[in-house]
Amino acid sequence: MISRSTIDRVFETARIEEVVGDYVVLKKRGGNMLGLCPFHNEKTPSFTVTPTKGIYKCFGCGAAGNAVGFLMAHDQLTYPEAIKQLAVRYQIEIEEDQRAHNDPAYQAEKSQRDRLWDLMAFAQQYYTRVLWDHPSGIAIGLSYFHERGLSDATIHRFGLGYSLEQSSPLLDLATQSSFSPEELELAGLALRSENRGHYDRFRGRVLFPIYHLNGKVIGFGGRTLKTDRKEAKYINSPETPLYRKSESLFGLHQARKAMAAAGFVYLVEGYMDVISISQAGVENVVASSGTALTREQAALIHRFADEVTLIYDGDQAGIKAALRGIDILLENDLKVRVIALPEHEDPDTLARRMQGENLKEFLNSNAQDFMAFQQNLLLKEAGRDPLRISSALQVVAASIACVGDPILRAMYIRHLAEDAGIPDASVQEAVVQQFKLKAKRIPSSSASITPAPPLEAVTKPSDEIRDEPPPSPEIQPLNDIPQETEILRLLLLVGNQTMSNTTGGAPISLIDYMGETLLSLSWDSSSCRALLELCIARWQMEGCLPANHELMNHTDQGISTMATRWYTDNPQISPNWDQMHDITVPPPTDNLTKEIETTFDRLLLKKILRHSRIKQIELQTLQQNPAGLDNPSVLTAIREIQELKEAERRITARTGIVITH
Repeated sequence: MISRSTIDRVFETARIEEVVGDYVVLKKRGGNMLGLCPFHNEKTPSFTVTPTKGIYKCFGCGAAGNAVGFLMAHDQLTYPEAIKQLAVRYQIEIEEDQRAHNDPAYQAEKSQRDRLWDLMAFAQQYYTRVLWDHPSGIAIGLSYFHERGLSDATIHRFGLGYSLEQSSPLLDLATQSSFSPEELELAGLALRSENRGHYDRFRGRVLFPIYHLNGKVIGFGGRTLKTDRKEAKYINSPETPLYRKSESLFGLHQARKAMAAAGFVYLVEGYMDVISISQAGVENVVASSGTALTREQAALIHRFADEVTLIYDGDQAGIKAALRGIDILLENDLKVRVIALPEHEDPDTLARRMQGENLKEFLNSNAQDFMAFQQNLLLKEAGRDPLRISSALQVVAASIACVGDPILRAMYIRHLAEDAGIPDASVQEAVVQQFKLKAKRIPSSSASITPAPPLEAVTKPSDEIRDEPPPSPEIQPLNDIPQETEILRLLLLVGNQTMSNTTGGAPISLIDYMGETLLSLSWDSSSCRALLELCIARWQMEGCLPANHELMNHTDQGISTMATRWYTDNPQISPNWDQMHDITVPPPTDNLTKEIETTFDRLLLKKILRHSRIKQIELQTLQQNPAGLDNPSVLTAIREIQELKEAERRITARTGIVITH
């Protein structure tokens, strides 16, 4: 287990703007920094980082937290994993309780995902050692990379490797290091057959590691050096718990800083295309790894750049591949250009032929606006055939319908009408039709990034053990979490204030007055329940409530998220308001006691309503029993329902809330 002192040093050292900046392009905005939220697909930046407070907050989806919480949410890390990752980044020595290594519970915390991360790192290091140290790796793999014009520095930068031709060298070494064959199969490193058992997936191939944004390896691409046509030239890692091809871009980990600095990215097709162009001095380049571009990849690009220039082979297949990805890029509000290379040329050969400024100048001068490129290509292919011209215009109109900028869209419509020799109104009508067709398809294809979960999801894990059995499926959930979080926010603000004792004794604090009642309730959110217990225990033992900065750094992500939201959602009244409008506005703290009483009543009322509904369902079930009213449980249920109705009546009379049954 990580020591408390290590955790404290991590929180003191980690800079939120640096941690988030590895994943999001942030721009200075006053004392804050602004960018596109990585947790949901947005077009207007609403993701705010506040360096002075060490927190982030998205005002679009509500995601909030600190540096540790960001890594947990974005990279799906556990709390210890996030702490360790930051400790490594900031060169903080991790102190652990050595006794924990002999603790079965500590060992049990090693999840499947932890093991896979370790296994992928192990495999990458192995393939690299083989490339540089093994005679076959040097003679075959390293020689190949050198023949392709790659320098040793570039080979190291991309972590390239080589896998031996034998059946299972990686498998044998990994099993000696405590990894199981099943884990290698799950990670996509091994295959299994009934006759051979497990064996290495990548045999006799040079290897291209695919990195996550956090710098860890999630998959590999392997190229054979044989000329046997029966063997696939490239094989890639399959889908695994770590690797999702549709959500990954080769070279993004190495290119993201250059992309952010340049504001645009070159998009190519293959591994060697990326590596050669990067080595030639153009580092803002990534690849879709030979697959059709996905919405997830387009959204990923948009987090680091506003413009994309597609570079594809000069043959017909390469050009059509470029066209397939255009609409997806446009839908993500990316500006798009296309470079059509000369025939028999690809980005790799181009980069080997040109270097540095010459390459940059060539790419810049040959980049065409995508619409002009597409129009010229399709209209030229259509010739004078009216049907083919109509089909070509519909394709271009569909692309125009994806453009979000109305001015740019209008310009494209006018240019298309001029080039095709038809009225603007006809093109406008075609674009509108395509826009309607696109709108119909949105429900099944619009999601590109999984939205950040609301607080309800963060604070309500699927394996939560509830304080009472879940209600009948016939009962519509009331969602008590907004009231649960609000009562806790107010208790932390004014829970130490005193109020008159209803029994006539000495004044008591609000936390004492409400604590016993709140603890007896069933809570929808396990994090809210845990925070309440923490507040009561701290008050009883130390006479104070937890500080907000302590809660923001809490190991429970739900508590951390709540505390961060409370810290950021703190509206202030302008000091000149009363003078400008001649209205006296009392300080917000003057109303907190009344507010906490109202919130307390609302929470109690929702719990009573839920319990009453459960009891009514129970009563209906009992009354269907042949014993009928003679069943003592029926009378008990009726009495309990009456008591709940009376409690409901008292609260509604006091608060003025109207309940419609």
